[in-house]
Amino acid sequence: MKFARVLLPAVVFLPLFALSQTKHYEAPAFSADFPNPPSATEVKYEDQKLSLKGGGESTLYEYSVSTDNDSVAYMFMYNDYPPNSCNDRSACLDNVMNGALSGHDNRTNFKRWSCHVDNLPANCFTFTDPGKWSYSVRDAVRYNNGTARLYQLIYVNSEPDFEKAEAYFDSVKVK
Repeated sequence: MKFARVLLPAVVFLPLFALSQTKHYEAPAFSADFPNPPSATEVKYEDQKLSLKGGGESTLYEYSVSTDNDSVAYMFMYNDYPPNSCNDRSACLDNVMNGALSGHDNRTNFKRWSCHVDNLPANCFTFTDPGKWSYSVRDAVRYNNGTARLYQLIYVNSEPDFEKAEAYFDSVKVK
């Protein structure tokens, strides 16, 4: 894809269509209904090592689907933070959002609000890079035994269609 990738430790891109055009997908950290129209790619997986700002490393796991000749993408990403590196949910999610917005200095239509990802409190935001892409993002953190897992769901489209984004986001179940 030729869109500017928003790197937030953990998310999913995928366009949503009618339920008859979705395919349920199971992964170790989530399940979701990915779009499955004739133009959809297979779910792509990749992982990469991350150097964390406060020190230490993590692995970013990324699953994505694109449709309509790469003009729409849905992505799910996640990564785990070491103990004590993401203790304050609000501060952690603010840092992730600020990192995602860096490099998008000419963005327009920025909106931010609180929401949920599968019942986890989440930071939600949308923005547009003029003449390029519209982004809709959901970031959530789950704490378990001293570690924090960041989940990121991302929808990118050359034309804003936030109803499709919401349908995808609503289908995601985190594990």
